[in-house]
Amino acid sequence: MPTAALPDLLTVLPWDEPDIDGTGHDPRSTYVEDYWLGILGPSGTWIMRRFATAFDHDPDGFLCSPADLASEIGLGRGTGANAPFTRTIGRLTLFDLVRPAGDQLHVRRRLPELKRRQIAKLPEHLGRAHDHRRHLDDDAEHQHREQHRSRCLAAVLAELGDDRRRIENQLHGWRISPAVANDAAGWALSRLAHPSGQGAPTAGSSSDSASDAA
Repeated sequence: MPTAALPDLLTVLPWDEPDIDGTGHDPRSTYVEDYWLGILGPSGTWIMRRFATAFDHDPDGFLCSPADLASEIGLGRGTGANAPFTRTIGRLTLFDLVRPAGDQLHVRRRLPELKRRQIAKLPEHLGRAHDHRRHLDDDAEHQHREQHRSRCLAAVLAELGDDRRRIENQLHGWRISPAVANDAAGWALSRLAHPSGQGAPTAGSSSDSASDAA
């Protein structure tokens, strides 16, 4: 955990890791709100969400004033070694979600699935909900239905002009798992670029699925 004061200006860079980027959860997703929030705390969760939104606009990295961000999420403007914001960055470091390096901060775009020991620390009802969710993910028939539904939704979003990141984020908001959302976004954009031979769902089925998700 970092103990030194933070610099006046941080260069925030993406911390890419294919295994997590392909299957992890957007910090603004319901998964993170339901399961990571109690582990990271409100401040840590808000920091990761703010970074995720900034990456939407500047995917290669951006400059960040720690004092300004701390103030925006209600932690005052302190950035010294014992300031609440600095301690929160330290907590995110412990969970391998950020990695400080001088005046740079490497940040994950996606949060991984909780580990079993972390699930065990959740309130009982959340632990049961998480186990139920994993059971559905392992069910082949459920996966098939989820893939079809997510592709229908992604096709509508692609036709409306959304890019891959926006499509995936919206699907996450509809509680579609990251791996399925990633597949659906890629399929929909490929279908839009090469409309013939993609086995596209009909406009009616896409609209019905969109209505159901909303």
